[in-house]
Amino acid sequence: MVELDDEAIDDVIATAAADPARWVDRQCHTADGTTVHPIRLLGAAMTGHIRRVIVDAEGVVIDRGRTARLFEGEARAAAKLLFTECSHPGCAVKVRAAEVDHVDEWHAGGRTDQRNADIRCRSHNRAKHRERWSTRRDEHGRRFTIRADGSVMLPVGARPPRLSTGDLARHLEREIERHLRLTA
Repeated sequence: MVELDDEAIDDVIATAAADPARWVDRQCHTADGTTVHPIRLLGAAMTGHIRRVIVDAEGVVIDRGRTARLFEGEARAAAKLLFTECSHPGCAVKVRAAEVDHVDEWHAGGRTDQRNADIRCRSHNRAKHRERWSTRRDEHGRRFTIRADGSVMLPVGARPPRLSTGDLARHLEREIERHLRLTA
């Protein structure tokens, strides 16, 4: 399912209008290969009857949105290209020895795509789930780990991020809801 709000639709239209030649070779088709007219596709997207899959120049699927639970194959390889080492503050484990995980957890609606990909070594990935840490990116794309209490972990000498109050508020709301479910 793809959610398109007014802002997302405006962004798509503005992007297409800025460079129409870039969109000439784009294809819209069903899983069995049936061609779909772009207007029908847009209508399906607006009503939530679409599954988005992104392929690379070779036709290999690298982004499955919510259709796949795990980063596998080329999607995993593409996610690993985005990083050089574990995202935990101060950890230097290189990406080749790390795991690909979700920034926003899949079970909580997170997508299996590069925008939601995070890299952690095995021990920090397990600790993330056990300790209920979350990862957020600031306005410059830097990743930060946030503890369950909302405090931000920083490597020695690092400046605190400029995370939006909305990001921090959503994190704390999720933790409160989780706590209420556990105590009910």
